[in-house]
Amino acid sequence: MSMPPHICIALMDDPVYKQSSIRVADALVRAGYRVTLIGRRLDPERPAGAEPAGAAAGGPNEAGPHGARPNTAVARSASAADAAIEGLAGPAPSGAASGPNAVAACAKRVRFRPVFKRGKLFYAEMNLRILLYLLTHRVDLVCAVNLDTIIPCWIVSKLKRIPRVYDARELFTELAEVVARPRVQKMWLWVERTMVPRFPNGYAVCQSIAEELEKRYNIQYAVVRNMTVLKAQDPGENPMDKPYLLYQGAVNVGRGLDALIPAMQGIDLPLVVCGTGNFMEQCRALVEKHGLDDKVIFTGQLPPGELIPYTYHAFAGLNLVEREGLNQYFSLPNKLFDYIHAGIPQVTMDYPEYRRVQEQFEVGVLIPDVTVENIRKAVEHLQKDPALYDQLRANCKKARTAFNWQVEEPGLIRVYKAALKS
Repeated sequence: MSMPPHICIALMDDPVYKQSSIRVADALVRAGYRVTLIGRRLDPERPAGAEPAGAAAGGPNEAGPHGARPNTAVARSASAADAAIEGLAGPAPSGAASGPNAVAACAKRVRFRPVFKRGKLFYAEMNLRILLYLLTHRVDLVCAVNLDTIIPCWIVSKLKRIPRVYDARELFTELAEVVARPRVQKMWLWVERTMVPRFPNGYAVCQSIAEELEKRYNIQYAVVRNMTVLKAQDPGENPMDKPYLLYQGAVNVGRGLDALIPAMQGIDLPLVVCGTGNFMEQCRALVEKHGLDDKVIFTGQLPPGELIPYTYHAFAGLNLVEREGLNQYFSLPNKLFDYIHAGIPQVTMDYPEYRRVQEQFEVGVLIPDVTVENIRKAVEHLQKDPALYDQLRANCKKARTAFNWQVEEPGLIRVYKAALKS
């Protein structure tokens, strides 16, 4: 009996924590493919001195804002993610918990520990290691997630004469951290111009990015939005034992954190930040500068299963994006849908993709740009208008039946089937 096709998906993130890659892998395994996720092993950043081993979401020694302690009922060992069996098995049963063990049950994971942690040498090392792995293993299709893995995937595709797929999660050349460095942007534009037209099969995370790539390269990609799986969730106990605002996702340049943290001085709720990224040091400096050590909690990077209680129990979610480059303006991150599925209103941007969602279902408060005053006013609006707040929560429950991964998954499978036939 012939083996099912083996699909290798290369990304620069850690496949234990990257929810979008976990969803794609799960979907492809359910469709009958063998799947390997290839990425880096991320050692999650935790609050300094806060977590002994065994307290991934806040252990008994970690005090929350104003002395509140995150509930230990949701605490789990960060090492549990690393200890998950990195094997290949059948798809996870319907309703299985999301998180590292769920992805381990359906897709093989290959996680490299790079010697270099950032910069050109990091990208060079990771691309080389991805290339060597793909060259030395049987692969029937390669998928590059964003431009930073596209070169090794293209090389392997040509050498092995196998199909290739491009997953445009970002308009990479328009990332804020890329736009801010003209020489770096010039280099990534060369990669984009050279490589994207050579990937006839692909999909983009939103309509705006698909249209921009078509305008640039006359290439038509499907739209597969990064939506949350629709299922009954057990949110567990409130990890903070009190109302709070939530920011989840990459703590990167251009995500509005340089305005959000100062804005907390005028907001009478604590802020929980779930994630890590290239703006972490600046965030900690801002917290210290504004005297917010007792009001802002950093959990570090959490696996999806550990993030759920924080999302479901928040008063409101924050999805802030500075307009520095088209990628931010066109963005449609999964946190927007995570907040909807958790039934919590959100403060987000009046940008094209968010507006599309808001026009169908009013699920939050839109702000025109990221400023301290806009953030404060939006949160205050939610606090002082309980009728609006309740209506937004009700709208979220309706919206999640329209905006969910079950709606998007068939389009994803069509892309891979077409690529394998080409």
